Amino acid sequence: MATEKDLESIVSMLADDVLGRKREHYEHPLPSSYIKALEATTSDPNNKLIVACNGNEVIGVQHIRFIAFLTKKDYTKYKSL
Repeated sequence: MATEKDLESIVSMLADDVLGRKREHYEHPLPSSYIKALEATTSDPNNKLIVACNGNEVIGVQHIRFIAFLTKKDYTKYKSL
C-alpha cells in the first residue's frame, strides 16, 4: 500500500504523462493538496492505493475503488482507476 514516503514518486510519475502534464503539479516540496488527497484516499476503506516497486524504486501505482450497489443484494465490485 502507498504511504506518504511514496507520494513524491507517485506524483512525479503522474506528471510525466501526456495527460498528467496538464493536470498535475510536481515540485519539491509537493503541494500540501497531494498529502491531503493521499490521507483522504488511504483513510477510506473502500480505496486501495497500491505501489509497484523495483527494489526501493516506485515504478507504478494503481488506485482501486470498491463500489457498493443497492442492486444485486448489496453487490460490491471494484473499479481500478
